[in-house]
Amino acid sequence: MKTLNKLACASATIFPCLLITACHIPTAADGFAMTTGGAGLTEQSGVVEYMIYNVPPQVVYRIDDHRFFTLENYKDCDHGGIVYYNDTKLGKKIYISGGSSSNDILTKNPTIAWQGKFIYAAGEKTIAAPILMMFCPSERMDCTAKLKYWSDDKKEIPLPVSFGFSGKNIDVAIFNDGYYIINKAVFSYKYKLYPTPSDEDGIRVDKLPEEIQTPSGTSRFSCNSSISSDDFSKTRKQKFDPNATEAPQNGQ
Repeated sequence: MKTLNKLACASATIFPCLLITACHIPTAADGFAMTTGGAGLTEQSGVVEYMIYNVPPQVVYRIDDHRFFTLENYKDCDHGGIVYYNDTKLGKKIYISGGSSSNDILTKNPTIAWQGKFIYAAGEKTIAAPILMMFCPSERMDCTAKLKYWSDDKKEIPLPVSFGFSGKNIDVAIFNDGYYIINKAVFSYKYKLYPTPSDEDGIRVDKLPEEIQTPSGTSRFSCNSSISSDDFSKTRKQKFDPNATEAPQNGQ
């Protein structure tokens, strides 16, 4: 069981934040990648290096005319990068997922990796993003599939994403006071963020209501694979956009 927990993982962020994650089994190729091509000797020596790529940000999901997600500091669509939530009207730029460490650049950014639909029908007070981790580095980390959701308080809700699956058969939709989990393989449910004691755990639904739509019509994260960079420098700490209004502290 410990071995399975160490290898398998999955997660989702909402701000109130939604994150969704699954994972990747390390291979010999991964071990080789960790020691070559600018990836630090993370497994062998414990040294972690962080890349700063000379690459333009790109919008990977648009909610409406002033809210969108960007991918930044990435090698290409399949290797690393940081996803931020942006709200130009409220002046917000919030870290969502990912990084540019010698481990991060081995796989896609966890948000870009999510292959299921993601419908954003919530207002400006709710921030959400799917996350699908491709690799769980330690059995001490919680890499299980979950929905992280917070506004006044934080919530972590398990998601029906099994080990080795990408989530492509699961649609997640958020609205102002709840969310839908549409599972094409089994049952689908609507959940309230703050259920009362008389509420059921979830209300079973046949499909997502037609009125639950992203204002822009977007339903998936997408990345322009023609944009990439081999021009980078290295640092000893993770660097975030200095204009970000919320990001991990101390470059971690």
